[in-house]
Amino acid sequence: MSDYGVDKELSEFETAVCRNQALLFQECQWDFDVDSKDFIAKFMNGNIAASMDKQLSPFHNTGIKQIGEAMLDEYEIDRFNGNEHNQEVLYWMGYIYRYWNMWLGESSKEIYEIADYDYMSTVYNYFHTLSPETAIMRIKNKK
Repeated sequence: MSDYGVDKELSEFETAVCRNQALLFQECQWDFDVDSKDFIAKFMNGNIAASMDKQLSPFHNTGIKQIGEAMLDEYEIDRFNGNEHNQEVLYWMGYIYRYWNMWLGESSKEIYEIADYDYMSTVYNYFHTLSPETAIMRIKNKK
């Protein structure tokens, strides 16, 4: 079996990495006092996500506080402006983005080009109850 592809089943460790990224996205506006939309856009297009895209990354075993602090050190991220974003949507978005990378091997940057923050926020109500694989395929096919 190949390292990536529709027949791949994620390991417990890989799903734990997905959950960690989900928590990072869910808590970014509160833990780091940043705008979640700007944080996620910079994360998905940045060096930390690119590192996490690899099969071995030090960020796979790093807590969300440390990842968030590394983001703040690397990027100028808009401050939280009082516009709260739905934490369930943020969690789902973080989980799906990382699952997508670990399942199909596409880079975070490529994934974000297909499904940015606004698109994912829009499709959340339709896709959040689907399996990650089904949601990802529908997002990729824009259905």
